[in-house]
Amino acid sequence: MPAGSKDRSKAIPPTKSIETTDEFKNAMGANFEGKSITAIFPLAVLSEQNAVHVVYDKPKGALGTGASSCDDCEVRFKLDKVR
Repeated sequence: MPAGSKDRSKAIPPTKSIETTDEFKNAMGANFEGKSITAIFPLAVLSEQNAVHVVYDKPKGALGTGASSCDDCEVRFKLDKVR
């Protein structure tokens, strides 16, 4: 959806999504099962004016930053080094 937007009506839907069940491991050696979704979008929507929103069913840490948690986490595109 447009970067900085919270209006879900402006979301660009994926052309395809695949849900799988996976086994995950943490650094302490614990194993657990969870679900993953792979979403496929047209390359035409890849722009710095758009961002990906990862929406969780429960708040998660801010995508590996160790910062505050979120349940709708925005990830912006940085395309200056993409060729």
